[in-house]
Amino acid sequence: MNRLFVYGTLMRGQVRADLLGDAPRVAATTHGRLYHLPPGYPAIVDVPDGVVHGELVTIDPASLPALDDYEGDEYRRVIRRVSTADGNVEAWCYVFPPEDEAAWVAAGAVLIPSGRWA
Repeated sequence: MNRLFVYGTLMRGQVRADLLGDAPRVAATTHGRLYHLPPGYPAIVDVPDGVVHGELVTIDPASLPALDDYEGDEYRRVIRRVSTADGNVEAWCYVFPPEDEAAWVAAGAVLIPSGRWA
């Protein structure tokens, strides 16, 4: 799989966009609830409702281990449906499991109703 959906710090113009270099990107959406976490970065809670806006990035699959390290143990890398202007595709995406949502909300995570980090 050579596609990755990004929605926060890895997006163009954000603090860690450099991890993806000049990889091709297009506007995209996926399902889930987007939160601003207390440490200052976003997370999608992997639920069927809600819309999250981001970018679909074409990547070299060999870069996934480095991206896994960057995202850390809190996130799960899963394959999910992503929508673009050209249609739907499958892509990797880093998400939080739904069972962690209540704990993050209790710790101060703030829901972003618009589904847009930036």
